[in-house]
Amino acid sequence: MSKQKRFNDNTAILSNNSIYKHFILNDYLPPWLQILGSYGKRLNYFDCFAGPGKYKWKNKIVDGSPLIAINKCVEILSLESKKNLKEINLYFFEIDKKNFESLKSEIDTLISNGLPNGLNIEIFNNDGETIIENLMDKKIKLAPTLFFIDPYGHPYSFELMRKIMKLNKVEIFLNFMYYQIIRDIPNPDTEERCKRLFYPDDYHNLDLKVNDKFDAIKFLVYQHQRIDSKYYVPFNVNFGTDEPISSNRLKYQLIHYSNHFKAFSLMLNIMQRHSEHENSLIVRDGQLQLPFETKEESLNSKLLKKYNSNESIKFDEIVENNWKWYFKETDYRNTLKEMEKENLIHVKRITSKTSKGLSGDDIIKFGANDA
Repeated sequence: MSKQKRFNDNTAILSNNSIYKHFILNDYLPPWLQILGSYGKRLNYFDCFAGPGKYKWKNKIVDGSPLIAINKCVEILSLESKKNLKEINLYFFEIDKKNFESLKSEIDTLISNGLPNGLNIEIFNNDGETIIENLMDKKIKLAPTLFFIDPYGHPYSFELMRKIMKLNKVEIFLNFMYYQIIRDIPNPDTEERCKRLFYPDDYHNLDLKVNDKFDAIKFLVYQHQRIDSKYYVPFNVNFGTDEPISSNRLKYQLIHYSNHFKAFSLMLNIMQRHSEHENSLIVRDGQLQLPFETKEESLNSKLLKKYNSNESIKFDEIVENNWKWYFKETDYRNTLKEMEKENLIHVKRITSKTSKGLSGDDIIKFGANDA
């Protein structure tokens, strides 16, 4: 794998499109901390490829994922409205010695400036695999935990991630280096690294191609089957124009795995906010390209195809049952309200108090309203 590029002051350089994992993490952590912190006293965050702490990006210095996490935790723990949350444990793993020393220096500076009570930070100059495996083997009951994982840069297998997803209230935010992996699978020199990622019995029988070319959708389906989460949402990042490879090529995928619909819905909203255009879940330096199950078919059309005339179903069930369409709750609400105006559905409002509302247990009956 290629080494991290560095600026002349030895600061690691991020390519234009590599910043998106930081954008999404920056937006996801505050609501994750607030929502789960309202139910429990303790939260955990594992960053399993922590990096050097700071990067140079587009001629400015930006925080890496550990500093983003620390700063967001400081903000939340400083709020008077933090309710039950008393303790946040941050675990940072970085195997590269130079990156580790740089990260440690950045964190030591933050600690010397003072951190709120309840914020605990541990930094490890290793890949974290042994520590996490021990947690799995001992079946320790973790507090709600978010794992930020690069399974290829560090040797986290799909098997280990499956074990993680079996824990209660656990989520995985996965940085899947698609382009590098499809280059390495056919290469005998990188076979052992690839084998560590996949299930050993799968490796020589992987069905990941369409017309003899590796296919991102097949990778996504395989990963979901192996990690075995209830929900997942992918965000696709192509190469940027500052890189020597065409921006038509998929560079990496950010995939969020969870077993809770609210977590899925929150991440979907954030990922779509950072997409090139509404609902695309992709970034390609401003050029339009649609991925996976895209939105060329309207939500109106999908709903009419799926639900029979006179079929009744709650609003929340429609949204949750069709999560793989990757439409936001607001998309469903706006579309169904338009369908109601067009006399394509009838709505019996249970949760909503006025005709302007649509949510929760409100019942949608498909077919013309003859009443």
